[in-house]
This record gives sequence, C-alpha cells and structure tokens, in this order.
Amino acid sequence: MLPEELPEVGEPLPAFNLRLFTEEIKREHFAEAFRDLREYTARMAADYRSTPVGLKSFLGNIVFNLITLLGNMDYDAADLDEAKYGFFREIEEAQDARAALFLLESFLLKAEAKIAEHAGQTGGANMKKLLAYIDEHYAEPLSLTGLGRYFHFNPSYLSSYFATHNKEGFSEYLNKIRVSRAEELLREGEISISEISGRVGYSDPGYFTKVFKKQTGLSPSQYRRQHGAGR
Repeated sequence: MLPEELPEVGEPLPAFNLRLFTEEIKREHFAEAFRDLREYTARMAADYRSTPVGLKSFLGNIVFNLITLLGNMDYDAADLDEAKYGFFREIEEAQDARAALFLLESFLLKAEAKIAEHAGQTGGANMKKLLAYIDEHYAEPLSLTGLGRYFHFNPSYLSSYFATHNKEGFSEYLNKIRVSRAEELLREGEISISEISGRVGYSDPGYFTKVFKKQTGLSPSQYRRQHGAGR
C-alpha cells in the first residue's frame, strides 16, 4: 500500500481499561465486561496501526486475567485453566486478526457457559438468604439499594435476579410479608391501625391501607371487623 493510500490518521486507540474490566468482573457484571472487551478488540483489530503481535499479546493477557479472576471468585474454571496454554498457542499461530478474534469469541462463549452454570447452582442458595433476610427485617425501611449493599449486588442486577429466582419481584414480596404480619396483628388485638402500619414497615398509614386493601380486598378496619378476636 502506498503512503497516500493509508487511511487518514485519527486519534490513536486508547489503552484498554483493565482496571474497569476487572472491577466489572468482580462485581459479576459479566455482560458489561464482555461487551466492552468485544468492542475494544474489534476496534483494535480494525486499527491498521495495531500490530498482530500486539493484538495476540493483549488477547493472551486478557484470557489469563479472566481465568484467574473466575478462579478467585469460586467459579469452576479448572478446565479453562488446564486448556489455557493450548489456547495461547492457538492465538500465536492465528493467521490474522480475524482468526485471533474468532478464538477470543470461542473462549468467551466457554466462560459465559461456566458463569451460567455457576448461577444455576448458586441461585437457589442466594435466593434463600435474601428471602430470609427480608423475612427477618421486613419492618425496617428495606430497599434494593440497601439490600444490594448488604449482599454486594448491583441494585439493578438484584432486581432482575429477584424476578428470575422468585415468583414475585422484590416490592411484591416485601409487601406480601408485611401484609401477612399486619393480618396477624389485626386478628390478635386492638392495636391501632396506625401503630400496626409502623410495626410492619410502613411510615404512612394511608399507603399501608392502600397496599393492604390491594392484597386482601379489604381495608385494615374491615379486615379487623371480619377476622378480629372479638368478632
């Protein structure tokens, strides 16, 4: 290619943000981390200033780091670890950037399968811990943000995780637990509805009444008249 046929020189490709990639993996934001990696390697392969040696070295380092991270996070990455040297050799022998990227994609698909397998194994146990915590702390001002901080989950991930592993979403489940406890208190005695509202986690009695009626079909006062101890 003649010099005048080279593409116009633009901004050089910045270094890959390995720190951010590592943080995303540690937080189990795998979709975001792999998306960023795929986008970066595609740009790197398309940049005529990138050398084949540089691309191959980068891919080898990323694979090594990812296997190490998954192992440290208790994912079953033993077979990936055993196969890594063969994978490094295949990258070195790749004929061009496209072949090297194909190998990376093959590896990422295997890693994603491991991640999915792990999620299936641990999802039930983690869900039980979450539900047990809510059952014990339902009267407190619980939120996805607070639960995420406590269980080291991203709040948006926790929301989708809850919906995937439980028949109700977080808010629906919390309201169900609170209303169930309120029903017990309404049946047991003459505690004021306002006090019951506070005891089960609602600071606003009006909102408590609205939620209660939506779930039971009765207002708290109607429920007490029909099911209370002195009925």
